[in-house]
Amino acid sequence: MIYKSFLKKLSFGLLTALFLTSALPMQAGAAEPKAADTSAAVENAKAVDFNSYTSELSIDYTQATQLPLTGYFTKAVGDAGRSVKVYISANAPTRSKFTVIAVPNGVDTYAFLFQQGWISLADQNGECLLALEPGKNGWGTQEAEQDYINKAMTFLTSGMNDHKIAVFTTFGAFYFVGYNTGCAPLEAWAAKSPIYVCSQAYVGGTTVGQSYLDKVGAETYDGHNSGGYDPGMDDAEFTQTLQQLGGDGKFITRSDVPVPTWLAGYSGNSYSVSYWKVANDVLPNPMNNIYYQDVNSNAWQTKFANETILKNTPNAVRGISQVKVSSSQNLKASDLYAFLSNYIRYTTTFAYSNHLEYRLNYGSMIVNLQKGGAASSKKSGTYPTQNDKTGTYESWAQSTIRVQSPLKSAGTLIGGVAALADYNKDGKLDPRDYLIYIPDSAKALWKTKGAPVVIVHPGMTQTASVFLDCSMWWQIANEEGCVFAIVGEVYSSAVAVTYPEDVTQSADYDYMLEQIVRDSVPKYVNIDSSRFYAAGHSLGSKTLQTLAQTNPDLFAAAASTSFESIGEVNGTGEQFPTYLIHGQSDLPFEMPDLWGNTNLQTWLQAFLKANGMKADINGFSASNTIGRFHTYVWRNAQNIPMVQYGYTLVREHNCMPDETRLEWGYLKHFSFKKNLGGPVTGRFYSESGYKIGDSIQIKKG
Repeated sequence: MIYKSFLKKLSFGLLTALFLTSALPMQAGAAEPKAADTSAAVENAKAVDFNSYTSELSIDYTQATQLPLTGYFTKAVGDAGRSVKVYISANAPTRSKFTVIAVPNGVDTYAFLFQQGWISLADQNGECLLALEPGKNGWGTQEAEQDYINKAMTFLTSGMNDHKIAVFTTFGAFYFVGYNTGCAPLEAWAAKSPIYVCSQAYVGGTTVGQSYLDKVGAETYDGHNSGGYDPGMDDAEFTQTLQQLGGDGKFITRSDVPVPTWLAGYSGNSYSVSYWKVANDVLPNPMNNIYYQDVNSNAWQTKFANETILKNTPNAVRGISQVKVSSSQNLKASDLYAFLSNYIRYTTTFAYSNHLEYRLNYGSMIVNLQKGGAASSKKSGTYPTQNDKTGTYESWAQSTIRVQSPLKSAGTLIGGVAALADYNKDGKLDPRDYLIYIPDSAKALWKTKGAPVVIVHPGMTQTASVFLDCSMWWQIANEEGCVFAIVGEVYSSAVAVTYPEDVTQSADYDYMLEQIVRDSVPKYVNIDSSRFYAAGHSLGSKTLQTLAQTNPDLFAAAASTSFESIGEVNGTGEQFPTYLIHGQSDLPFEMPDLWGNTNLQTWLQAFLKANGMKADINGFSASNTIGRFHTYVWRNAQNIPMVQYGYTLVREHNCMPDETRLEWGYLKHFSFKKNLGGPVTGRFYSESGYKIGDSIQIKKG
């Protein structure tokens, strides 16, 4: 099956430019520090002009998901004479994490970043920096700086130079650091657009001011998203939807969005302290100068994270977010990074599906992997496919790291680079990456039974790293003891990734990845080969929902979000359990729901027929609504939920970690029996999720 026409349709919805509009005032700040002593090696470092690139950058097929341009760059922004500087570390991957730094007056930008330690941190972790620079007379007033900051952030979010050439891509949400009089303009932008800010720190500055913060903080987010595919809900309809969810129907304001914040050198009566304490729903009393969020906060963006905290620690009182207030301004980049990098945030097109989460820090492993892939000593490997056939691949590199979240749960992350196809037709195999996560809980929970495995398929443009950071599969894995492996994609341009057009290449990659799991994971925990599952999002969802029909021997069951297999699929017709969820404001070809969308109906009927059930969209056995999640279930004659369809209120296209939990809640009940490379000889269902011996064989019909 070929994806080309589909990809053209999908690109409009997912490869959208993010446009920011703000009116951002600022105030003058405290006295600037003296410029640090600099060596000739770093002072006045030569920056390459991003605008010198006038044609599309070429793809480096010798690397897997690496940004094509690395080093120190400049870009003219705003009025004549103003610019930003960008540092892209040597091993920065596609869709890298960026820290935005407002440098103080009177310093050489590169020398400041170097001596503070930001350059070294970026190199160690495969990350990037964007430096906002004062004008020739220093940072100006709030009104004077708003145009510069807005245009700088528009450049950062788009990654496009003035010739409309994509020169980099970003994770999508950012880390903010302001120094002295650079603090206020950056704080102003953060208050205006908090769903873009993972976390922020301001050192030695002054507040942007009560007047500005109160005005901007009162601005609301309505029912429209900014992703370029917005079906839109008018205010009355959106109010009604919010009321349906049990609220008062009021829209989220900017000041309702928690942003973890460190204010260093700010007095306790600074209005910035007051504002961010309210935004973060903090508890009244600090602990060691930290005001922790109330775990029972009603903020949309921290709901899943705080529910996870309570799931792990039922008596917890502290939520995920915080406001730290300290007197010392003598902070190194490493101090600030240790605070900022606890957090990650995803979905910037719609505030109601935006989520703030804890982050795993594994950047040094990605750097090692990029280096290993570049200096590859390739090893050959084989994997079983359908009908007792065998495929071959090249293993280019593998690296591991121990990771632990602030929740104290830990595991081992394996990163790898492998090649099994020639995507650019130059006679050489081209590498793709993958990630495998093994939670420490797997051995304790499953003992000799072996841990189940989920093959996770990210959406178009989502690298394996991006999906690890945004989907929260690692939290589910820690709780449930499942291993997961995330599929890497192929270049769609020098700075972006997608799936190959031929679905057989995706099938081969999954067969290969399952073999790599069987080879790599038993060092840490036994695996249960009868419980390989598929999960994913968007184009990854389309891929796995298609593979469930064409290559059903890959998985015991599938569950995914925001994409069915479009149109008729020439599948095997074998029985297969599957679950699909999409959002109320999803991509146009998902709208409005199952009963008004022929693509969704085709998907449902194909799986009902494959499972020997009546192909009736209205023949569902049960439906339920829990919060914003509506679920419809089609059960077979044994009362087994062979097909499920979900509809999520107040969500656009992007994935939500709440749905990751729903995916696992479905998958864990199924298993299958087969010989490697051979056909499936039986599928099974366990109501307990294989915690007790209650498995029964599924009959067709």
